[in-house]
Amino acid sequence: MPTIRENVSGAYKADAHPGLWLDVAMPDCAAKEGAKAEHIESIASKPLGARLKERYTFAYEARLSALESFHGMVADGKTLLYEAKFDGRLVVDLGAESVIETNCAKIKTYGLPYLPGSSLKGMASHFAAKNLIDEKWNCQFKSDGKLINQGESHRILFGAHTDAPDDEQMAGCVVFHDAWWIPSSNSPYRLDIMTPHHGKYNLEGKEWPADWEQPVPVPFLTVVGTFLVALSGPPAWVAEAAKILKFAMEQEGLGAKTQVGYGRISPKGGWKEKESRANQQAEMFLRKLREVEAELVTDACKACNAGKLIGDYKPQRFEEYLPLHEKYPSWETGKGLSQK
Repeated sequence: MPTIRENVSGAYKADAHPGLWLDVAMPDCAAKEGAKAEHIESIASKPLGARLKERYTFAYEARLSALESFHGMVADGKTLLYEAKFDGRLVVDLGAESVIETNCAKIKTYGLPYLPGSSLKGMASHFAAKNLIDEKWNCQFKSDGKLINQGESHRILFGAHTDAPDDEQMAGCVVFHDAWWIPSSNSPYRLDIMTPHHGKYNLEGKEWPADWEQPVPVPFLTVVGTFLVALSGPPAWVAEAAKILKFAMEQEGLGAKTQVGYGRISPKGGWKEKESRANQQAEMFLRKLREVEAELVTDACKACNAGKLIGDYKPQRFEEYLPLHEKYPSWETGKGLSQK
């Protein structure tokens, strides 16, 4: 008897919305061996559809513009952007509920991967408490996991631990935003397979493991590519948070299966600060003004040689063009570039 899932599966395409395709178009895995792996491979093997790529890129650019103007809700705060490129594969939220038993964190609207800000913050917090030598970053716990002491710097950056007294509770000064996948033509998804052994022994403890037992292949979805990491707050604390996060991704990894190499960035080129587009726009304006200035000087020299210019000629520099912001408005804020 056909199920409702079979009736609606034809309404979706793998390259149009990978998330819906994965959940809604899931075939009857009991009816065909290897059906689950084939279903995941149908997502990983196809490039993104044109409409999905266009819409996701638009949303990504709009979010990027919003992040660049966000100051972390503190005086003199700023948002720093970084590109985190993972060496191999990555899987976040592997144990969450999913129709294919294993999960992967996805943006519901587009079905594309992201790194939850809570995961980034938790990894950085754990790495700082465990690995930084300065006692201001360390945290001490009892054998039952209860907090004994939290370093001052750790508390300021990440916030007070849940075990801290009510009168000491506080939020961290740095905001860890969700990290979106940076758009690319290729699919960010890859098929992977884990092969757990000795299920009866590991899960039930009924039989001793033996060499003749067969592994049980479990296909699951993994992610590759580069993600935009955004941190907001006081500049000095944001810079410290970025350093900690970078080292944590290099040495311990993010997400599941980090003990076998998943979720790591390369120490060489895996972490790069992204320049603000407002700065890029300002550089473009200044470069254009220098070109105009050079043309003015050239024209003035020609005029002098032709005897058409009387008196000393002294061209204005671009800093003297007033008001600069009225001639070259900033596309981002609408208020123009600030003059130095």
